[in-house]
Amino acid sequence: MNLFWTSLFLLMLFCALFLIRRRHKRIKSGFLPKAWKRILAEKVAFYAKLEKEDRKLFERKVASFLRSTKISAAETVLEDIDRLLVAAGAVIPIFRLKGWRYPDLNEVVVYGESFNRRFAAAQDGSKVDGLLGTGAMEGKMFLSQTALRKGFAQELDGNNAAIHEFVHLIDKLDGSVDGVPASLMPRQYVLPWLNLIGTKTRDMEGKKSDINAYGATNQGEFLAVASEYFFEDPAKMKRRHPELHETLKRIFRQKQEADE
Repeated sequence: MNLFWTSLFLLMLFCALFLIRRRHKRIKSGFLPKAWKRILAEKVAFYAKLEKEDRKLFERKVASFLRSTKISAAETVLEDIDRLLVAAGAVIPIFRLKGWRYPDLNEVVVYGESFNRRFAAAQDGSKVDGLLGTGAMEGKMFLSQTALRKGFAQELDGNNAAIHEFVHLIDKLDGSVDGVPASLMPRQYVLPWLNLIGTKTRDMEGKKSDINAYGATNQGEFLAVASEYFFEDPAKMKRRHPELHETLKRIFRQKQEADE
């Protein structure tokens, strides 16, 4: 009897390992399991609105990100949906940028409900939803699991912690998070962009704008906050902020079917 149960256990273990190995092999080949595609279609509006061929491209980019970047958990348990939402947050800003990679990112650490800048449980007023590591933490990104899921669940609120932090990472590629992504913005567009940031920031400070007021903190935060809005509700941004919409569309090379 013991031999029977031992044999059954080993058979089940072998089957489980085989399925895991096959899934990893498909991901390495640029394919995602059908269950993962369903998650993307249900949870990521950007992906759901794409045409068939563009969906395939999105899936390949997600697979590439998952293959190259470690995603780990701190004080929580990761599920497939978390890994896919992190990857989606990475892919959305660079979807139309050919050959783009995040060269300085080694790991994304997903915390539970909230954390602070010392990577401890957040107290009132100290909560952060996302953070880029510096110093000894260089090469890492930190995201709140709660904020990660909420960002994709509430598509039209203009808030998405994952997109926000990945835009910071794009901005940082030239050495500083200053709101001017030099790798994506030709020099002749820099001054008009800074002038536009100034105009929009004054409107935000005067409470004359629907853009998240946190974007008025500095130029780097403006770019990240405006990008969240752009990718979450492009049609609304096009109506209310046509110049900003057109500038971000040019920066990220987006076709934006949804805003037509």
